Amino acid sequence: MATVEQLYKDYGILADAKDKAGEHESAYNSILSAVDGGSSEKRLAAQFIPKFFKHFPSLSEKAIHAQLDLCEDEDSSIRRQAIKELPNLCRASPDNHFHIADVLTQLLQSDDPQDTSTVNSALMALFKLDAENTLGGLFNQILTGEDLVRDRAIKFLSNRIKTFPEDITTPQVEEVLIQKCKEVLSDVTGEEFISFMKILSGTKTMQSLQGRQQLVELVVEQADFQSDFIASEPDLVDRLTQCLKQAVPLFSKNVPSTQFVLYLCEKVIPVLEEIKPAVTEKKSNGAKAGETEEKEEEKKEGEEEEAKGEGDKESPEAEEKEEKEKKKDEKPTAAVVSAEEGKEDRSGTHLEILKYFSEMAVHCGEVSVEPHIVNVYNGLLVYMPLPPPGTEDDTEQTQENEEDPQLQFSVVECLMHAFHCLVRKQPDFLAAEENADRLKDFRIRLQYFARGVQSSMKQLRLALKGKAGAQLKTEENKIKVVALRITSNINTLIKDLMHNPPSYKSNIVLSWKPIQKQGVATSPETAKKRPHITPITFESDKKVAAGGKKSRGTPYSPPGGKYSNKAGRAPTGGDANYGNWGSSNYGNYNRNKGRGRNRGRFY
Repeated sequence: MATVEQLYKDYGILADAKDKAGEHESAYNSILSAVDGGSSEKRLAAQFIPKFFKHFPSLSEKAIHAQLDLCEDEDSSIRRQAIKELPNLCRASPDNHFHIADVLTQLLQSDDPQDTSTVNSALMALFKLDAENTLGGLFNQILTGEDLVRDRAIKFLSNRIKTFPEDITTPQVEEVLIQKCKEVLSDVTGEEFISFMKILSGTKTMQSLQGRQQLVELVVEQADFQSDFIASEPDLVDRLTQCLKQAVPLFSKNVPSTQFVLYLCEKVIPVLEEIKPAVTEKKSNGAKAGETEEKEEEKKEGEEEEAKGEGDKESPEAEEKEEKEKKKDEKPTAAVVSAEEGKEDRSGTHLEILKYFSEMAVHCGEVSVEPHIVNVYNGLLVYMPLPPPGTEDDTEQTQENEEDPQLQFSVVECLMHAFHCLVRKQPDFLAAEENADRLKDFRIRLQYFARGVQSSMKQLRLALKGKAGAQLKTEENKIKVVALRITSNINTLIKDLMHNPPSYKSNIVLSWKPIQKQGVATSPETAKKRPHITPITFESDKKVAAGGKKSRGTPYSPPGGKYSNKAGRAPTGGDANYGNWGSSNYGNYNRNKGRGRNRGRFY
């Protein structure tokens, strides 16, 4: 086992030999034996082994094992020094690149953040040397390694792939990355699927039209549209939700969403009510106890007030009116309740699936009436009830029915928008003569639903009236703003569908989508098409801009000079006035009319 002095002596021999260092194999063996020495010897060996590695190909395997032993040393400084020097082994021998990348990927399982940072730096250095072989080593552990190593490797790729310079992510490297990702996607969890979609969508190849189509195909394979959808199985619901979430940004005019929409119409919408929302966090026992105490106190207070007011009660009719008014003031609108439910919605609920369905319907191709449009229509009718009997004749009963309508505005917005987009391609579904009864029934439902919508819109506008800036940023007002957007969208769609025949011209911005802000109007000085060119201006424009009146210009004066004097003056009288004829020259003929084109003499 070599000492520190012997190591420095061996280093001097090999350094002085330069290109002939391979002749001093004993000196290099002495350095390799230092792996079993103390901390000082190990630290020097971690630096010297990669330094002269290229001169001893016959000892390459022994040298690699020695360096890897140092990467697992108990001393953190030795360990990090050995890891840092691993890429130098690949510079000397490219054949070992795959193996070194595989080892570095295994070292990602370390819980020491400094070790992990050193491994990340070493892997980045390997990518700069040979990206394809480095990807091979990474994916070898993703496919065959332990779960912890697999998770860390996927996380490394997901976070670092976008930081690679262009000289690393060449088309050939992206092709290898895409192929490797496709191999892994055959067996992934939901989180891993999201990570790989993030990795793939970050490549230039997948940002093209063909690339987005490939991504859609990958999502289709993951969603497994060939199998039946069982709404009672949370895993299937979660998988579908994740696939829809990844697919929605990919669709456009040139990348249709028809396959997804048809699947949702055929297999998901009919069992929509069977999809249970995700389980929310349950309240603690202390919170429950606090709630029960508050309820008991409220009951006691109510009983005391009733006992006090028994002697001086008003008429029963007046009391009923007061109670109704209090309920109106205290009870939130159905739109606010829907907005709160939509905001608290988690992945796996039917509302989230409906939101994705509504977005996809915009880019859907041709669909058939049976069963696709019919299923959407029937699903919409579930949330659009018929008016209660007798509401048309009794206005008081109508008001009472409108006070407490069980209307789910968020769900109706999604389904009505999807139906509006799909039935546009099959207008005879409502407009055909044989479907007159269907249209009549649908319009009755629309009219009744519109009452609740307009009532909610009125209350929401009153609640938000005069509020701006910081006031609208409170949690309560944010919900009201979303609720107002929901009801406004539904109102717009109802107006379209109430046309005779139904119209499909309106386009809305769905309530959960951000509103695109319009550009701020700018002055002519700031809004220049060519800012580097100075515009032409006149003196009159400057005066007007300064606040002065625009001048009418100087009167015309004929040219003067040597040549102008020879021309003489213009002739007067006689033939010179041949064109100045009018009603006095020709009686009252053509009064108030312009002069004709033929300006000859009249005899």
